[in-house]
Amino acid sequence: MTTSLRIRCANKSDLTFINAVIKAALSTWPISPRAQRLFTEALAYDAVDLRHFEMFVCVHDDQVVGIAAWDPNDEPSLFHGLYVKPDHQRRGIGAALMNTVFARASALGRDGLLIKSARASISYFEALAFERIESSADTDYPYTFWCPITLAHDRLANLRTPFKRAN
Repeated sequence: MTTSLRIRCANKSDLTFINAVIKAALSTWPISPRAQRLFTEALAYDAVDLRHFEMFVCVHDDQVVGIAAWDPNDEPSLFHGLYVKPDHQRRGIGAALMNTVFARASALGRDGLLIKSARASISYFEALAFERIESSADTDYPYTFWCPITLAHDRLANLRTPFKRAN
């Protein structure tokens, strides 16, 4: 059986599916049901976000199973979100989405990406050896990482990315 996996730019018709992926991914986080509900609402994307962020979706057999978003207009550029449906995690989808964002950032001449991680995702970014940036003030985001574009390819290259990138 052949499985169709590809990454493409997100569009307005994807928003319901993108937000369903986020909700499903959050369901695995070690937080209370109330916190999951509040985070799901806070992290949901809408049509306005499509104007401010570049978003990529991973599609598996015509179903959105992963999403990555970043802000190409900020400097340093902020990697805004990475979510993969739980039943599709640990298959290289997150790495492929990150590779797509890093390739786009490189094409735009960015030095690297700033990643503000949720506590539940710290181990993922640490496993990629992204540089942890310590908070310098109480108002700073506590789980922040930096990855230079020059190192991103090497750190993501060994992860499985079993599908095609589409435009």
